[in-house]
Amino acid sequence: MAKKNLKSCGVPEKYHSLLTPTYTPGCKRIIFAPEYLQCLQNPKLGLVQDEIVALNADKVVTASGKQYPCDVLILCHGFKAETFYYPLKGRHGITPAEHWDVAGGPSCYKGCAMNGFPNFFSIRGPNVSSGHQSLIYFIESTTALILKVAGPLIRGELDVVEVESEAEQSYVRRVQAACKRGFWGRDCHTFYLTKDGWNHTVYPWSSRPRATG
Repeated sequence: MAKKNLKSCGVPEKYHSLLTPTYTPGCKRIIFAPEYLQCLQNPKLGLVQDEIVALNADKVVTASGKQYPCDVLILCHGFKAETFYYPLKGRHGITPAEHWDVAGGPSCYKGCAMNGFPNFFSIRGPNVSSGHQSLIYFIESTTALILKVAGPLIRGELDVVEVESEAEQSYVRRVQAACKRGFWGRDCHTFYLTKDGWNHTVYPWSSRPRATG
């Protein structure tokens, strides 16, 4: 599929091996960007995969020893995607990181609630993303679930809403088991996983049933 797409977009053959994935489809985000591929026909552009090791006054030096003349350098340095950071403490002073150490990795009940953290809800929590479905849909579904659960709090009918520990643990076990059965559990090297193979990013099922809870 990737090779066919490269040819249909007119990508020069010298870039084909560089742009052809070597991993199982879905292991990393699937992005169809014909405009990007088509622009590689421009002789003023060049595509390389090489580590920058030094910067001179007017050149970029890469690990292979090549030097590229440079007027402007734009750095896209990435981001920390291997974990989640919630600056809060739950019951008895426990932090989310400590909670996840016990669980095995970053996780929440349906991506939005943790036992020991009453009245706390997360919209973009663990395992509520997808590399091939709309993130907006996940956000809307999570928001709808939170409003449903937090309704009694908002109306003043309850003081505390908290997921039970067993419910959270059971859900997290199901998520991780489903992730391991998918291609993420088969030699998949991606930021979706921790170094221990814990999938903290992807929702492993169809997103449709999720809207109803």
